[in-house]
Amino acid sequence: MKTTKLFTIFAIAGSLTLTACGKDSGSDDSTSSSSSASAGSGSEGSGSEGETGESGSTMTTTSDSSGSFVGTDAAMSCGESCDIWTPGDCGSGQKCTAVGCEVGTTAWDSNVCRDVQGTKQLGDECEYLGTGIDGNDDCDDGTMCWNVDADTGLGTCIAFCTGSAAAPSCASGTSCVIANDGVLPICLPGCDPLVQDCDNGDLCIPDFNDTGFVCVLDASGGMAPYGTPCEYANSCNNGLICIASEAVPEPDCATASGCCSPMCDINEANTCPGAGQSCESLYEAGMEPPGYEHMGVCAVPTG
Repeated sequence: MKTTKLFTIFAIAGSLTLTACGKDSGSDDSTSSSSSASAGSGSEGSGSEGETGESGSTMTTTSDSSGSFVGTDAAMSCGESCDIWTPGDCGSGQKCTAVGCEVGTTAWDSNVCRDVQGTKQLGDECEYLGTGIDGNDDCDDGTMCWNVDADTGLGTCIAFCTGSAAAPSCASGTSCVIANDGVLPICLPGCDPLVQDCDNGDLCIPDFNDTGFVCVLDASGGMAPYGTPCEYANSCNNGLICIASEAVPEPDCATASGCCSPMCDINEANTCPGAGQSCESLYEAGMEPPGYEHMGVCAVPTG
């Protein structure tokens, strides 16, 4: 697992238009993994891998079963468990998908079989046919409905990763993010964090495999500027990420597990907003993903 210098990168949370995994927002895009920047949850670092909300002194990001995405509502009834990595593990006319089974949960926590209730393919518009975390949607086998808009009720069918947890695979242009303790292995598009070039207003944040950046649902609602306490990597405004509160010298961060701070280019002049902050590398020397050697985050150095 790769580590970063100072903070823990928090996990991904769901959109504020949906309910958060008992924490922040919550529909299909909220992970609660802890990463590693002095921030809090993301990959490794302060919380369980892929869980947000905990702070740490060194930045690390988890790769597989770290994050946990949040769902939209309380879990519905569960069903027959299955192996998300084994094609055809469910019976004819069924698919293995991610479901929230624990009582009172708003996050996906299990893999179970559900009837295939539609023929929507990868990239097609889709809709939930239930709560959003009960596994019922109109996407075909191998996919699930993701990023559903609260106003239109429409989302997009995204693919589950194929292969295995040890050697996951996704189509070109997307990366496998294995969230929620392994039950949510999904393919998400890559992006440029300094340009924030994701579609549909999504955020560009570090992935849990520490191999680059992926587009995830914006769970901030535009209400989380610099210095806002946070739990998830995607619960901050565009261009910011949730890092350990110790790295963000603002009053509201003093008692928080993490706080929002801008990503930055370590080769550019320091424009960090906090007193004593500088643009600190997201990665240890020699551990930078190719093409992201310049990526940093505004933080108070810890040594």
